[in-house]
Amino acid sequence: MCAAMRKTHGQEGAVRGLCSNITIAPDILGCLDVHLALEAFFEERSRCFQNTVKAFPLAWKAFELVDEVWLRELEDLTHVSGSDRMCVILYFSAHSRIRAAVEMAFSRCLPDAWASLRAGIESVAFASCIHQDVVLASRLDPNQTGEMKLKAFKHEFNDVRKKSLHPASKYGLKQLGRYWDQYSDSGSHATVGSLATRLTARVSGSTQSVVFHYLDAKKDVVLASLTDILMCCCVMEQVLFRDFEPRLHLDPQLAALRTELHDARRAAVEFLHRAVRLT
Repeated sequence: MCAAMRKTHGQEGAVRGLCSNITIAPDILGCLDVHLALEAFFEERSRCFQNTVKAFPLAWKAFELVDEVWLRELEDLTHVSGSDRMCVILYFSAHSRIRAAVEMAFSRCLPDAWASLRAGIESVAFASCIHQDVVLASRLDPNQTGEMKLKAFKHEFNDVRKKSLHPASKYGLKQLGRYWDQYSDSGSHATVGSLATRLTARVSGSTQSVVFHYLDAKKDVVLASLTDILMCCCVMEQVLFRDFEPRLHLDPQLAALRTELHDARRAAVEFLHRAVRLT
């Protein structure tokens, strides 16, 4: 279990206790004039983003390199043919999810970041399975016509989604499967874990209330989450590189970028781990 998940799990008991109270209140952003609330929310979210980038420049540099490596690899794969075209489209989808997750993580919308990354993991899993299995690729041809063929395509696609990330899967995605399980519980599903970082208690005299925070503010959870998301993004990239290594290996600039990313990731993770211990 990742550090961010351990921290949110530690808060679940408190959340269950809070939910026994009657009064529920949003944080300050929900208490503004209704005509200003949405604008104020996005202003505060933008402020959180800028402050987090400034507070953790090594982490931001590592994420910039993650994005640069993904872009370079996808650019190298724009002229693939056959079933690999579908794989590359799925990898483009995964990259878009990574970008959304990074923006939300630095904006301190952590459950939303986890949910976006979970969707990206699914895209990577689909792509890798199709690339590795020629027979599966032929059955997942989206250009098939006819109602029966379309139903077969949907059934096969859903079956791959369920099986590809299983620990016993033949596709070698066990590590991504663990991230997928974590982000399912903490981001995509309406669980206590997904609410744990957003609820706090407020006591005023004899009145107790549950406060829902639209933006997470606890530094230790943000630090742990940035570390975990960075590692997950790198694992996703490693699957992409593994699938198309014969082609990507020919790009010397990509090799240099991946080395730079490895060093930046190590520096960022060491810094974030030290920062977590100090909180």
